[in-house]
Amino acid sequence: MRKKSRLRAEQLEKFAAQELEARSAAMQAAAADAAARVLEQTEALERTRESYDSALAASGVVLFQQVEPGCDGFHLSRS
Repeated sequence: MRKKSRLRAEQLEKFAAQELEARSAAMQAAAADAAARVLEQTEALERTRESYDSALAASGVVLFQQVEPGCDGFHLSRS
């Protein structure tokens, strides 16, 4: 009976280790995917900002005023 219990305990430990390894791999894959998305979104945001700045500059004289830290306001004055 003890041998059976020990064998069953070893099987459960092995199963738990495999489950932990599989979950860890899935979490690492999800983290890598999220990091790639953040980089992609950051680059897209930078392109949008550059396009916006170019459009403002092309349309006239831009007067810049910082409304509060992290929040910028633009006032456009056509020349």
